[in-house]
Amino acid sequence: MTSVHTEPLSHKSSTLGDIKGIVSVDWTMGDRAGISEHSRLLRFLHIGTEANCYTPGNKKFSVENVHCIDTSNQELAVKEIVRVAKEGLSVCPDALFFALAVCSRSQDPKTKDSAYSALQEVCLTGEGLFSFVHFGKRSANPPQGGEEVVELPCNWYKLNLCLVFSALSAIYKYITHGYEAAEKEFSVEDVSSDVKEILAYLKAVHELKHTTDEQKAVHLIEMHDLSFEHVPTQLLKSEEVWLCLISRLPVQVLVAQLPRLHRLGFLKQKSPVLKPLLERLNTEITLTVNKLNPLQTFIIIRHLEILQKGPADKTVFHIHKYFQLNNTLQMLQRSSFKMVRPTNKRYLMAVDICGSMFHGRKTSGCRYLSSADASCLVLMALAQAESEKLTALAFSKDGLEEIEVSKEMSHGEVLKKLREIPMGTVDQASPLLWAKEKKKSFDVILICTDNQTQPDTHPVDAFKDYRKTMDLPQAR
Repeated sequence: MTSVHTEPLSHKSSTLGDIKGIVSVDWTMGDRAGISEHSRLLRFLHIGTEANCYTPGNKKFSVENVHCIDTSNQELAVKEIVRVAKEGLSVCPDALFFALAVCSRSQDPKTKDSAYSALQEVCLTGEGLFSFVHFGKRSANPPQGGEEVVELPCNWYKLNLCLVFSALSAIYKYITHGYEAAEKEFSVEDVSSDVKEILAYLKAVHELKHTTDEQKAVHLIEMHDLSFEHVPTQLLKSEEVWLCLISRLPVQVLVAQLPRLHRLGFLKQKSPVLKPLLERLNTEITLTVNKLNPLQTFIIIRHLEILQKGPADKTVFHIHKYFQLNNTLQMLQRSSFKMVRPTNKRYLMAVDICGSMFHGRKTSGCRYLSSADASCLVLMALAQAESEKLTALAFSKDGLEEIEVSKEMSHGEVLKKLREIPMGTVDQASPLLWAKEKKKSFDVILICTDNQTQPDTHPVDAFKDYRKTMDLPQAR
C-alpha cells in the first residue's frame, strides 16, 4: 500500500481528488494538536476520517468515533458539506451523508432546517438518500416513532421527480407489480397530465425491456430519452443501438464501455461505430473542463492494454490496430488533468523506485494500478497544477536524485524516467534532511512508498526540525 505524507485538507487544497484517494495518507508528520476543529471537519468531509492516518476501504461512522461535527459550528458545517459535495472532491461520499445526518439531528432548529434543505444538493441519488436515512437512524437524538425518517424519502422523491402523489403511486405500483398493473389502475379518463406522462415513460421502459427489434429500441430511446441503464443486455450487442447511444451517454459511461465495444468488434476500423465514437471523445477533449479525471482515463487505457496481453483469440486488443482510438485516449488523459486545480503551495515529492513499486501488489481499491502508477499520476497532477512549485526526488542508489517532470510528459514517459534510475534504500527522513540542508522551503512534502521503513532518524523528528529551522510552522 502506498503511503503519501501530505498536508491537512483545507479550503484551497484537495486538488488531486480521486488520485490522492487511491493511496493511503499518513498524517503523523503533522502536529495534530495544532489542527483546528474546522480543519478536522474538512479532513473528515474530504477523506472520511478526522484522525491523522487515512487508508482506503469502507469506513464505519458513528457519533462515538466522529467528534468533529459535534464540536464544530454545525450551521457552518452544513455549508461546508454542501460546498464539498458540489466540488466533487471528496473521496468518501458517505462522510458527507453521515455529517449531514448528524446535523439534521441537531437540537438547534435553524441547523436542522438547513440540513434538510441541503439534502437535495448533497444526496443526488437514491443511494445517497438512503445512506443519509441509515446514518440518521444511528445518530444522536433520533426522531420519536420514526415518522420523520419515513416521510423523508417521500419528500425527496417528490422534489426530485416534481410529481404529485398520484404520479408517485403509479411509480410505486410499477415497481411492485409491473407495468400492466400500473396501467390498469391509472389509465383512467380523469387522470392528471403528470400521471399520463409517467405512464408513457414507464410504457417505453417496459417495451424496451421486452423488444428484440433494434429499430424500435432506437426509436424508444430517442423519443423518451431513455438512459443506458434501461437498455437490456441483448440490445447492447447491436450496432444500431450503440450509434444511438454514443451521442447520448455521459462520457464517463461511454469510456467505461470501451472494453465491451472491443469484445463486440465495434472498435475495428470498418465498424460504423468507431467514427462517431472518436468524434464524441475528441469533442470531450476540446471542452474547457473535462468531465473525466486522470485516474478514470488511466484505468480504461490500462484495461485495454491488459486485453492486448491476453490469450491469442478474438478478445485480444491489439493496440497497433487501434492507433486512432489509442491516440484519442492519450489526448483525453492529458485533457483530464485540467480537473486538477492549483493550490499555490510549494511541493516536495520523493518517490520510491524499488521493484515492488512496479511489480508488487496493486494499489488498494484499484486492480489496474501499481504503486508506481499511482505515484506517476500524482507527479503528473502536481506538474500540471504546480509546475513552478514542484521539486521531485527519487530514492536512488546514490541517494536522493532530483528528477524533472514537465506538464507535457505522458504517464509512460514519467514511468520510464523513474525506471531508468538505479533503485536505492528508502529513508523517509532523508527528503526532510535534504530540504533542510539545501535550505529549500516547502509547504507540502509527500513521500510515496509501498513499504514502512525504520530509518536512523524518525521522520517526525526530522520534520519538526525542518519546520523549526526553516521557520515553516504550517508545512505539512
